[in-house]
Amino acid sequence: AGFINIVKSRAAGAGSNRINWRGKTLGKILKSPPAELKKIREANLTVEGFAKYKEAKALFPTTLPSFTPLLAEYGAIKSLIRITKELPADRVIRYLQDNDIHIRSYEDHLELLGKTGSKRNSGNLYPENFAQKHMELVRLYESNKKRYIDEDIKKAAGKVAKIEYSSGNLQITAAKNSEELSEESCYLGHCVKMYADKIADGRTYIFFIRKKDKPDKPYYTLELNPRMEVVQCRGEHNCSMSDEVKAFVNE
Repeated sequence: AGFINIVKSRAAGAGSNRINWRGKTLGKILKSPPAELKKIREANLTVEGFAKYKEAKALFPTTLPSFTPLLAEYGAIKSLIRITKELPADRVIRYLQDNDIHIRSYEDHLELLGKTGSKRNSGNLYPENFAQKHMELVRLYESNKKRYIDEDIKKAAGKVAKIEYSSGNLQITAAKNSEELSEESCYLGHCVKMYADKIADGRTYIFFIRKKDKPDKPYYTLELNPRMEVVQCRGEHNCSMSDEVKAFVNE
């Protein structure tokens, strides 16, 4: 009776190389010993759920079939891999299962610990009341968000400092804080001020192109992706690059 979902999903056309449909016994069909079969029966997994469980178990041997619902979230296993690079897999999986915590939510929690500079002690890593502790971190982050973002933007600028240069009548510098982005947006009439989070997260880089004789006056704004490829370069009211700016950017 505990395998009814596997039977139903198989009848609906679901398949998986984790299952040997030509096996003569349940153990051979599910490639599992008796003790594991009992737990699989209790979890009543679908074919897809069984495949997720086996994938996770191959990476984390202590994974139980009952942990499978938490693996259903998109990207859950990849998140778990990232999490367990810094924390013990057995304890994390047990904590998540015992407290019914989504894997992606827990990864967000760890990220907030880092962004807020909170201690990575047991009380913060494995809180008794996860929802309450997580909300405390969210409020702490929101109350200091601009400072955290500006710190990350400054770090991003440091990573691409080598790109800052001058040639002819133009020079280029990386955005170093959200205030600079707001000033750029206000003067040129475009939306680069909305890019602060993307820069802080390392998803993009913003540079200011200026005329040498007017270094404080916004002229053009350049966006590069993490591979240092040009995404866009816009001037006042999102105008396209002049020939001079285009030649400068392509140097």
